[in-house]
Amino acid sequence: MVAGLLFFEPPKQCPQWHLPDQHSTSLWLPIFMLTVPLLAGLIFVVVRWRWVVQKAIESVDYPTTMPITYFLCVSVLSACGFSQLPWIILVTMCLSGP
Repeated sequence: MVAGLLFFEPPKQCPQWHLPDQHSTSLWLPIFMLTVPLLAGLIFVVVRWRWVVQKAIESVDYPTTMPITYFLCVSVLSACGFSQLPWIILVTMCLSGP
């Protein structure tokens, strides 16, 4: 997303990579508010996987039906998908038809 905003020409619907809304919102805003914090958290979880799993196990005081590692994998994958929200905004608002 960052490479696209830096190196590609913005479409006519989004001049200077600003959304065609009332406030002319920059597309950099969703990246810094959604993608960067989520990816920072995901990188921490991936790098410190064993520590996160250990803390998650210690925090649960009852047996669960789904293992903690499965839950963390689903959480990481869903956060990866959610961090792509700026792409969805770009495609729906800027690259759609006239």
